[in-house]
Amino acid sequence: SQAPEGVYLDVSAAGGATCAIDSEWALSCWGAIDYSVVVNAPTEGVFESVAISSHGGCALDAHGTPTCWGVYGSSWGDPPPSGATYTHVDCGYHACCGANTAGGVDCWGDDIEAYYGDVGLPDGEYLQVAVGQGHICGRTASMVYCDGKEPEWAKIPWKGEARWVGTTTEGTCVIDSLGDLD
Repeated sequence: SQAPEGVYLDVSAAGGATCAIDSEWALSCWGAIDYSVVVNAPTEGVFESVAISSHGGCALDAHGTPTCWGVYGSSWGDPPPSGATYTHVDCGYHACCGANTAGGVDCWGDDIEAYYGDVGLPDGEYLQVAVGQGHICGRTASMVYCDGKEPEWAKIPWKGEARWVGTTTEGTCVIDSLGDLD
C-alpha cells in the first residue's frame, strides 16, 4: 500500500511493512497487514524516531522512552528495561536494542541468547545500535563494535570515526567520517 500523504521525519521498513513519524510527531504504519508490526503499532503518542522489523518495532518519544509492540504485544516477549531511556533504538529479526542514556546498550526480545549468543559489547558511550539477524553492533564516537553468534568476522571492531552503522542478515556496513562506505 501507499504511504499516507504528509511530511515525514523518520522512517523504517521491514518485511513488507513501513512505519514513519510525521511532521506532527505521530506514528503511522502501512503495508503488509499480515505482519504484527502494522496491526499492533501504537495509534496514539508523540514520537521522534521509529525502528521496525518483520516481528515488531519500537518508537522513541522526546524523552527517549520506548513504546514497543510485536507478535506478543510488547516486543517479542520481554519489554525494554523498566525506566531506561534511549538516544537510539534499532530492531532486528529477533530483538530490539537501544543505546541507553547511561552510555550502554540494552537488548530485549525473543530469546536473545539463542539467536545472538552472549552479546558482550565493551563499555562505552554508544551513540547508535544496529541489530542484524545474528549479531548486534554499537557505534561510539571512535569505534564500531559488533558481537553475537554469527558471523564470526562481525566481532572484529571497526576502528575510526563513523557516522552510521547498519546490519543485515549477512554483514555490517559503516559510513565513515568522510562519507565513505565500508
